[in-house]
Amino acid sequence: MRVDVIDTHQALLDIRENWEAVYASDPEAQFFLSWTWISHWLDGDRSQWFILAAAPDGSSDYVAFFPLRLRTRMRKAGGGFYNEISLAGRGLSDYSGLITRPECEGEAVPAFSRFLRRANWAALTLEFFRSSSNRLERLLRSLPAKNFRRIEIPAVNKPDNVNNLVCPYTSLPDSWDAYLTGLGSNTRQKMRRFLRKVDDGQEYRITIAKADTIERDLDILMNFWRIKWAQRKGDRMHGLVRANQSMLRACFECGALFLPVMWQGDKPLGALATLVDHQKKAFLFFMAGRDETVRSPVPSGVASMPSACGMLSKTASLSTIFCAAMRNTNTCSAWKRFCSTTSSSHARASESRRQARSSMCLACPSQNDAAP
Repeated sequence: MRVDVIDTHQALLDIRENWEAVYASDPEAQFFLSWTWISHWLDGDRSQWFILAAAPDGSSDYVAFFPLRLRTRMRKAGGGFYNEISLAGRGLSDYSGLITRPECEGEAVPAFSRFLRRANWAALTLEFFRSSSNRLERLLRSLPAKNFRRIEIPAVNKPDNVNNLVCPYTSLPDSWDAYLTGLGSNTRQKMRRFLRKVDDGQEYRITIAKADTIERDLDILMNFWRIKWAQRKGDRMHGLVRANQSMLRACFECGALFLPVMWQGDKPLGALATLVDHQKKAFLFFMAGRDETVRSPVPSGVASMPSACGMLSKTASLSTIFCAAMRNTNTCSAWKRFCSTTSSSHARASESRRQARSSMCLACPSQNDAAP
């Protein structure tokens, strides 16, 4: 198995069909490694990104891809600089990782590991790396603990006491009525009562972003989000809004964004951005914003109703519910009831509904770059 390095935008464009074929074949592949997401992220990234691409000897078709980036950092103590390799996509992506044809994983992933072992770095940061425990172990096999110092990276959001490694999900039923049946009776009655008001159209309505409304709807979403998080994000807010708006616009243009907006008359009350993975039949609740001066109905909770309707009408098999969406809605009780989570980097994948994400940093004191 040979490993090539892809580090130009044109070279990236040249492997699109190959990338999409590997993505479709990989049962562990997820939207933040899809061509729609990763190509746009790399196109806008100004850091030194590169992709490790594995192919059997003598073959021109790649069987695995591992998007990474190289940064030079300054040590916090003692002065000087060091090289850090981290996952490409971090910042906007909720998690990242690698993709591989399943029948080639046993050779391709260790090949990536051996390549990284020979590379010149002092820190390899696998922050929010999502994979099965078997795949993670294969990646770390050539980076043994006796030679590389492993540091677990905590991911608890202290102000909210939220563990950002937790990513619950659920399989969806075949219809909206079946979904409602799985809810508690009180929640089900509230949802049906409100949807009757929406159908009546006299006070409330819900619109879905289209080509002629996407800019307006993105502005509504981001303005609500900015108001909610401005104090905590501080000087980073402008850049975060610009980056998220650009990425969501790109997803919409590729048919990968579902964005309902709830209105009371002509006043927007809330919006919910859901990423759509057509290949994997998955929906990912990505970002929500609402008018927090309105108490009833809860706008982001109601905005999730057409999202759920849309998911079921498109025969989606899986929905990922991010912590932010769950904190902002009262309609996820059924989903939460079915979810379990893990944050261990060595957690064994189970048959229950969980997704393993890991955050760790490997320090390599034996390289020319001193450890940070």
